[in-house]
Amino acid sequence: MKQFHRFDLTTFVRTFFCIIILSFLLLPQIAFASPLLDEYNYVPLYFDGYDTGYQACTIKGNAYIPIDALKEYGDCTGFAIDEQKKQILFTPAEMDLFIGDEETTAFIQQYAGTCYYSLKTIDRTAYVSLNLIRDFCDLSYTVDEDDVSSNKNATAITCVNMERASDSVRTAAVVRRTAAAGSLFDADGGKITLKKGQEVYVLGSTSNFYQVRTFDGDVCYVSKSDLGEVVSGNPGYDYIYTAKKKDLSGDKFNMVWFSANASGVSALPPDEDGVDVVAPVWLHQIVNGDGNVESCGDRGFVDLCHERNKQVWICLTNDMTTKGSTNYTSAVLADEQLRRKTVAQYLFYACLFDADGLNIDYEDVLTADGSNLTLFTAELYEYCSRLGLVLSSDVLIPTPGNLKIYQYDKVIDSLDYLCAMTYDQHWSSSPQAGSVSDQTWYTQCIEDLLQYCPGEKLLMGVPFYTRIWNVDAKGNKLGSTAVIMDSARIKVSRSGITPVWLPDKGQYYIEYTENGKLYRIWLEDKRSIATRLSNVYYYGLAGTCCWRYGQQEEGILQVFDDIYHCGGSPGAYTEPY
Repeated sequence: MKQFHRFDLTTFVRTFFCIIILSFLLLPQIAFASPLLDEYNYVPLYFDGYDTGYQACTIKGNAYIPIDALKEYGDCTGFAIDEQKKQILFTPAEMDLFIGDEETTAFIQQYAGTCYYSLKTIDRTAYVSLNLIRDFCDLSYTVDEDDVSSNKNATAITCVNMERASDSVRTAAVVRRTAAAGSLFDADGGKITLKKGQEVYVLGSTSNFYQVRTFDGDVCYVSKSDLGEVVSGNPGYDYIYTAKKKDLSGDKFNMVWFSANASGVSALPPDEDGVDVVAPVWLHQIVNGDGNVESCGDRGFVDLCHERNKQVWICLTNDMTTKGSTNYTSAVLADEQLRRKTVAQYLFYACLFDADGLNIDYEDVLTADGSNLTLFTAELYEYCSRLGLVLSSDVLIPTPGNLKIYQYDKVIDSLDYLCAMTYDQHWSSSPQAGSVSDQTWYTQCIEDLLQYCPGEKLLMGVPFYTRIWNVDAKGNKLGSTAVIMDSARIKVSRSGITPVWLPDKGQYYIEYTENGKLYRIWLEDKRSIATRLSNVYYYGLAGTCCWRYGQQEEGILQVFDDIYHCGGSPGAYTEPY
């Protein structure tokens, strides 16, 4: 016979709260010391080899330190700290900075207003990313760990050690005379013309020459007599950004869009072959925000992408899903001050996060705003080119309305790449069931776009998702659900029916009945993806752009790597679904 004890509410409440309090007190040690945790890891913070008493935190490629440690050891004169809003504020007009060249610097200082970087709250303490702030506060740092890419083995991470930035990087001088040589030993090494009064970094010296680097990234040799006093400490500048060199090699490549969250720390970036460019969706026009831009960028994410030999093109949007976006976009595009403020902030954030390019995704734009959208793109392109940033833009397929909005023939002169959104042939509210993007349709889209855009500038959109359609006995649509590749495969497996290949669609297709309802799916898999890539070669396109990373099933990205980089044939992919 079971014995029942009388329930004592007072004892229960006391016990419950003791457990909660104990758990709360132990949580930091449990959460941050666990060697199995993939995200946070507390380690000691050192400065010039000495323990500061502060704790640093490594998070997926970022090294974070408490804001109090930054104020104690860093030079914070170039920016403001708003601890109430948990933001670091950058106001270029009030900063001594040099971004790319004099013209770009002047544009950003005149129009950008105030930009921000959000602090991260960790265990009730405000932390700042060293990856990002080091460029502004005269600090460099090292992370003593075996695997910065995942932090899975927390016991291998021992400390973050800050120090003053290296003199070899921070030493500068002013040019007196303009002659410079690309090489001391090769007469054909090239002549470089410097400007009198121009500042340069001093990298090293011989008995008679200094090796210097310009802010544009050129390395050359200057006679010591032609250079003014060499000064350490990067005098006069809170921040310097050296222009990049655009990579427009002409090799086929694959770009993937990458969703972001508002936490300020994204998931780990792609590590697979078959991804050449990552486009994280990080910058958003703030609706009714006086031209300001919302940022959820993550510098550690970019640093990891670069370590993995992948470029980063930050995706910027007009926040098309927010009510009022269309009308506000019209206002910004038509107003020179608002438009230039938005452009200047996009540029500043691109430098802040060390991006390799920007990707414009402006949607739900009014037909009447097409000319202003083209003007906006041209202004952005001018300064992206000065900074060595690749500029691409996402466009819908050519229709009479879209021709007026996107003005493909005009805007292409202000873009390095056009990203064709060749998907959503049939979308959630389509009157008929059908493929998200079948071969006949996307081929026609490409042919239409090639009338306005050369193939070497065109990226073909590839969907990593499909739709499950519920139809009646006559085939009329009753409803649809968007699903990623793995979910579609599970549905196919459970149906017990073998999909059939449709040559004209370039896809496998299946019909099945479940709970008395009829369903249809046009499927994406390795074979359908390879079929799409055959069009990249047939039409001489630059490559592909995929919506979106994380929706693909295992092995899909290897198809891109095999065909683009390893000489594989699209026709070799014929295995059944």
